[in-house]
Amino acid sequence: MIRKAKLNDFKGVLNAFREAQDLHAMNEPNIFKFVDPIDFKTFKEMFNNKDIIILVSENELIIEGFLIATIKEIGSNLTLDRKLMIIENLAVLKSRQRQHIGKFLINEIKRIADREKCDGLILNVWCFNDNARSFYKHLGFKEKSIKMELEI
Repeated sequence: MIRKAKLNDFKGVLNAFREAQDLHAMNEPNIFKFVDPIDFKTFKEMFNNKDIIILVSENELIIEGFLIATIKEIGSNLTLDRKLMIIENLAVLKSRQRQHIGKFLINEIKRIADREKCDGLILNVWCFNDNARSFYKHLGFKEKSIKMELEI
């Protein structure tokens, strides 16, 4: 079941978030640390922020995955004004992947974005994460820009 998060979902969210953080730390050790990616104080602040949406997938009292998103209005003298739903984090427990949980989370945030009259959904995905890249492409996401780095 996909639903809005409750404060007592913190430990379940942390478990999925930790798996994602560890994956990033293993693949990009020059950037990411092996740390708890969120503490309760930060989770509570996000939970109480009306501009942040936290969704969870729960099955038999287990948080299987989560999605954190924000709505932002962007634009400049060079770009059109747009209202976007920005997916900040999405993670599904490794043991629960390939069971459509991520798809259900994306579908729910799409419904919210449509209700809020957003122009689109955007997210970042790391190049090493072929599974995530393939997943998002399968759902219809398209690459818009690629950030490149030259290490010195």
